[in-house]
Amino acid sequence: MTKPNRRPRMRSGSTTLALGVALAAGLAPAPAYADDVCPRLCITDVHIDGSTLHVAWSGNEPFANYTVYWERQGTIEIRTQNLGPDQSAFDIPDVRPSSSYRVQVLGCGGATPWLADGPCGAVDQRIIST
Repeated sequence: MTKPNRRPRMRSGSTTLALGVALAAGLAPAPAYADDVCPRLCITDVHIDGSTLHVAWSGNEPFANYTVYWERQGTIEIRTQNLGPDQSAFDIPDVRPSSSYRVQVLGCGGATPWLADGPCGAVDQRIIST
């Protein structure tokens, strides 16, 4: 006797909708925060001025330093700049027209907390098109 072929179980509409919302939320740019509601570190300004991309942030913790990462989307080239604790802005030179850039700012403590991957825990990011 052979077993009948069973069709794979289909996901319900609400499960599929929830999965889609979760994926979309992970791909959407992070919201802009006002200084009074910024959880730990927030990018407060990103704009293009000629061929320079300006990024500014505020940190609500005493960070030992900041690391700024940026990449032109569609490439594998990622650049970084380490900045001191008194910095709250950085200018990225030579941005290309008709491109999208992903910019991240990380707030880093002096030591790695127990069970943490590294000393940089607070992060915010934006995607901007030129």
